[in-house]
Amino acid sequence: MAASQKLYAALFHVLLLSLFPLKAKSSARTQAEALVQWRDTLSSSPPPLTSWSRSNLHNLCTWTAVSCNLTSRTVSGINLSSLNITGTLARFNFTPFTDLTRFDIQNNSVSGTIPSAIGSLSKLTYLALAGNKLSGELPLSLSKLSKLTDMGLSENSLSGKISPTLIANWTELTSLQVQNNLFSGNIPPEIGKLTRLQYLSLFNNNFSGSIPPEIGKLEGVIKSRPFKKPAFRPAPTNTVGSHKASNP
Repeated sequence: MAASQKLYAALFHVLLLSLFPLKAKSSARTQAEALVQWRDTLSSSPPPLTSWSRSNLHNLCTWTAVSCNLTSRTVSGINLSSLNITGTLARFNFTPFTDLTRFDIQNNSVSGTIPSAIGSLSKLTYLALAGNKLSGELPLSLSKLSKLTDMGLSENSLSGKISPTLIANWTELTSLQVQNNLFSGNIPPEIGKLTRLQYLSLFNNNFSGSIPPEIGKLEGVIKSRPFKKPAFRPAPTNTVGSHKASNP
């Protein structure tokens, strides 16, 4: 009996220790280190990011372009819009950012593909990657971003088909902007299931076939321009940065 108790105690101790690394991954310090490491990979890092420093890790919430959750003091928003950044997202470690709701890098010179690791940002509601030099297909991991309300991918060189698998989980979307890319194939009729959608832009791509009739049934859509340039929508007052959802 005593031996069994000792065994159970030992197993419990091992299990408890195994939980510590998971907690560390989402700490403010780990997030700060991840941001500095990514900044160091950039070909062009703007002066505003000088606050991102290893000597300033304890003041993460005061860093330029960073906003924090008031309770956890961890990062809730990253707004790098129009900062003249040149580089890729390949070495951006998204794993520690468990509270991130807004990620905005629009209007820079970020190239390469969209990393599948973005799919780990389970609380993300606002994703603005527009106006860069991104290429390749959309990773299927983006389908995990079920809380997204604004998706801005326009003005890049993204290609391939837009998989119905991606759209199926984006039920909270109010704005979907993918214009001015190289997407091909049919426009997924599953877009018609995005009943919260208000802004939709698909123009200037290589889509084939006709516009699915399901899109015409989206009663809440205010601006729908599958093949024509839409009017701009004012930025929501609660967004991080100056993102315009009709031209993200």
